[in-house]
Amino acid sequence: MLGNGSTQRGHALLISMIFILTAALVMAGISLFSNGSVHMTVKRGEALKAFHVAEGVLQKVHGDLNVLYITQGGATQEQLDDLAPLSPELSALPEFAPYRVEDEDGRPGLSVKAASSELFGPLEGGAFRGLLAQQRDFDIDVAVVHAQNDGTAEMQKSRRYAYARVFERLRAQAIPLAQFFAFYDNDLEILPGPVMVAEGRIHTNRNLYFGSGNTLSINAGMTAVGKMYHYRKDGSAMANGDVLVMNGDGQYISMRDGGQWLDNDSANWAEEVVNRYDSLVQSQDHGVPQLRLPINLTENPHEVVERSSPDDSPELAQAKFHNKAGLAIIDGVGYAPDGSVVPLTYPNPSNPSQTKSIISTKTWFDYRENRTVSAVEVNIGNLIESGRAPANGVLYVSKSGSTNGTTFDAVRLTNGAQLPPGGLTVATDNPLYIKGNYITTNKTRELVAADAFNILSNNWSDGNTTYSSRNATNTTINAVVMMGNTETVPAPTTAGWRTACASRRNGPAKR
Repeated sequence: MLGNGSTQRGHALLISMIFILTAALVMAGISLFSNGSVHMTVKRGEALKAFHVAEGVLQKVHGDLNVLYITQGGATQEQLDDLAPLSPELSALPEFAPYRVEDEDGRPGLSVKAASSELFGPLEGGAFRGLLAQQRDFDIDVAVVHAQNDGTAEMQKSRRYAYARVFERLRAQAIPLAQFFAFYDNDLEILPGPVMVAEGRIHTNRNLYFGSGNTLSINAGMTAVGKMYHYRKDGSAMANGDVLVMNGDGQYISMRDGGQWLDNDSANWAEEVVNRYDSLVQSQDHGVPQLRLPINLTENPHEVVERSSPDDSPELAQAKFHNKAGLAIIDGVGYAPDGSVVPLTYPNPSNPSQTKSIISTKTWFDYRENRTVSAVEVNIGNLIESGRAPANGVLYVSKSGSTNGTTFDAVRLTNGAQLPPGGLTVATDNPLYIKGNYITTNKTRELVAADAFNILSNNWSDGNTTYSSRNATNTTINAVVMMGNTETVPAPTTAGWRTACASRRNGPAKR
């Protein structure tokens, strides 16, 4: 992710998922140093413990590498050389205290080296085969010895009687989000009423519920760390439209299985889904690993779109879009990264005696929320024309003060068919509306991050908000969308379930 003052452009913020794949683990050796058979059993046990300590060091390196990818987007050799074999907390534990991370000659026992340059290309195997990824291999070498002086001259000299060494080649893979139709951390429901074509991979780190009222076509496969089911999560009636998934030969194949549906309730699920879709559909039965966004996992992910605060931890402050922004618009006032005010009005180039504005205030009624929207509207065309588009391509917008039982604050983007030349990432802690086409000229896929996401068609009019007053027209949005969600869960005090909001069947909404 970008830090403050970065000159990288907005399109560089197309966030990637990071996961570490262990390709090979080799036990280089376990040695016993013994001065007699009486203690051999104990020493064998200590050698096995030494091996487990070495494995623990490997796991710590995994975590350290993951943090480097999350916070820095990669790892330099200098950063790898600075990795500590054990944290002070671990070193103080009784089971770790007798061991030293060093080799038989007393030299440092941890080595982490980049084994390849960074490569960008398709993954050749695994659950995410075919997706493009940035990949790099790392070699990790760990040696651990047990230090003990048992009084003999030999042990006084070596001070060691157990030794273990392990070697691992680790592959780090960063998969750009732009390849995904939907990526969810929680349970995902894809249950469209009309015809839908899902262009891009579908992935959830939990369970996937799918179905269709007409025809759902999935052209790049789907993966779930949990299970896959052909029904609604709340168990209510499911429409019987077809679900088609493209196989490795480019053919759409139905997920019908005779008179039933092929899902995790099917006895032949694990084998049949692999044969039918060439491993492009996989669930927990196939060992699908989790994908993680490069967000500090100790924090609530929603916090990255919230306003900055003096109370933020350094890690959270670094992750927040507000702190990355080249231009932040807070309650109608523009701010540069140094805190200076940026005017949001400018002379009309065609008539300098007139003033044009980058932002305006708009209201309309949202029947889905059954409340009035009070929005700050950002005119992207005017932002470009004014010459005040953020230099690093990151715009943060936040509005407060109007949310109550009948009204809520929001942000709306308009006139965004074309973005600034270097791209534009837009983030807000409010619900975000995009009105009309977005990035349809000089198309790229830029990031929009918001509390919630809604599309208003080219035919939208604030004064005609009832469904009967206008019909939505074809509207194109080219963007990677990161938004909050509300999971479908049992109601806390009554029978039944809360309305599903964390699903593709009712969000994002198009009007």
